[in-house]
Amino acid sequence: MRAFEYLSVLISMILALGMTRVLGGVGEMLQGRSRRRVYWVHVIWIVNLFLYLVLAWWPRRSRSASSPALIHR
Repeated sequence: MRAFEYLSVLISMILALGMTRVLGGVGEMLQGRSRRRVYWVHVIWIVNLFLYLVLAWWPRRSRSASSPALIHR
C-alpha cells in the first residue's frame, strides 16, 4: 500500500469515531429526555456535525472505489 491509502484509512477511521461519538451522544440525549429538556439549538448542531462528518467521508470513499488503478499499483 502507498502512503495515500494509509492516510485515507486513517482519516476514515477518525471520521468514523467522530460519527460514533455523535450518535452515542444522541442516544444519551434520547434516554435522558425525561430528566433534561432538549434544546433545539443542540439538535441543529448535532445534525450539522453529523452531516459534516458524512460529507467529509463520502468523497474519500467514492474516490477510492472509482479509481482502482490507485489501489492496485
